[in-house]
Amino acid sequence: TKCYLYPDEFAALVSCERVPLRWRRMFTLVAYLYARPGEVNAIRWEDLNLDRGVAHIHLSADRESGEDKVTKTKTGRNLPIEPALLPLLLAMREEQGGENATGRLVPWAATDRKLSRQIKRCMALAGLKRSALFNGDATHKAMTFYDLRGTGITWCAVRGDDPLKIMSRAGHEDFTTTQGYIREAENLALSVGTPFPPVPAALLKRSKAGAVEVKRSVSGRNNRWRRRESNPGPKISRPTASTCVSGRLSHPNLRGSARSPRD
Repeated sequence: TKCYLYPDEFAALVSCERVPLRWRRMFTLVAYLYARPGEVNAIRWEDLNLDRGVAHIHLSADRESGEDKVTKTKTGRNLPIEPALLPLLLAMREEQGGENATGRLVPWAATDRKLSRQIKRCMALAGLKRSALFNGDATHKAMTFYDLRGTGITWCAVRGDDPLKIMSRAGHEDFTTTQGYIREAENLALSVGTPFPPVPAALLKRSKAGAVEVKRSVSGRNNRWRRRESNPGPKISRPTASTCVSGRLSHPNLRGSARSPRD
């Protein structure tokens, strides 16, 4: 079974200021463009026509090096930019030089290799509690960073978008892959909420000096992390079994999950 976020859960995640701004923006771009994370990393401002609301996806950033490579399907595609995403794109363009902005929309950083491991931590920080997001088994996979793409595709199907258009915009080679999202959407149409909710205002404002502060309690004491956006994860000098595992925030729901092939 595929894993995805409901619109209200997604809104809570990207509104949580305890989660670094860069990550929250990346989560939003992947979900609202329903693109593969590497494809989002490779988007350049010249690939976006904000006046006409069109994005051109034709490259992917290598996960290890950040260098450009061809997309998984070795083809490019155009897709309409969701209206709710435009305010964020305009704000990011203004930060990077306005209409003269060049280069990548989201410059690749080494921490991007760790986002899949951090998504559960971020959901926990945002107060998400749905067990299916954290726990996986033989028939169900827990939420991963890549599933934000699946979240956007599922929302398209819930909204009633034409199946062939979903297939084309998502970059699926096989319609069977698209059908999986459509079947899931048929079970959710009355309960998922409104797809692609407005982007929260907090995403439109650049954080001061690019820094994010996260607070938590460890053994009854308040500890603060202050890290730059390019490397925002916590660094814990004296981890304990009750508070962290391998440098990541622990949570009662953070257990292993089944893996499924990526589309």
